[in-house]
Amino acid sequence: MIKQLSKEQKNHLLSPKYGMKALNGYELTCASEISIRSCLELLWRVQEAKERIMRRMLLTDECYRWMEDELFERKLRLYEKDLENIKMEKKAA
Repeated sequence: MIKQLSKEQKNHLLSPKYGMKALNGYELTCASEISIRSCLELLWRVQEAKERIMRRMLLTDECYRWMEDELFERKLRLYEKDLENIKMEKKAA
């Protein structure tokens, strides 16, 4: 019987932080487990690449054609804070 996952379970499963732990809670065949693990790892790599690309676009003031100005400005402020934190961490090290 196939059980539907709740939204929270899906979020945990798709999260790089909790995904593998969440996957351990299910009874899967070895082939299914290998397939799911490799798909999750690929998904996480794509998400990381997307974040890096978005960060580069924001830092060069290149706006997405479909992005609203408010959202662009909010994301830019978040990335600027991230950069400040990184600079502080490097100084402290």
